[in-house]
Amino acid sequence: MRGVEVLRPEVDSGGYDIALEYQGVVRHIQLKSSHRDAKRGEITANVKLLERPAACILWIYFDPDNLRLGPFLWFGGAPHERIPEFGDKVARHTKHNAQREKALRSGHRVIAKSRFVRLDGIDEVIQRLLG
Repeated sequence: MRGVEVLRPEVDSGGYDIALEYQGVVRHIQLKSSHRDAKRGEITANVKLLERPAACILWIYFDPDNLRLGPFLWFGGAPHERIPEFGDKVARHTKHNAQREKALRSGHRVIAKSRFVRLDGIDEVIQRLLG
């Protein structure tokens, strides 16, 4: 694919890991990953991602033995559409504080795996990203 511009923020404070631009379509993408046998049923996302005009979350599964990618899980709209609302469940830090409590991460929300669409190949990912 020619003419794709790839942008990367200096820090992850905007809620996305990478931005792509192709023929007027701009996608701010939050990347997540899990090995194929992972039992993880949810991820967390920065609410700042909601401010981007066509943001999405791409959850990539990989085979830990050979590093083959797929399947992919998609959370987002069509090109030029806003990402769906995340929901109200506030994320917690993964590590506890001195009082052995896991503090709330007010700027992050939990998104259930069931809200993602499964994509089996990279061609499907590109179609979702750029149309």
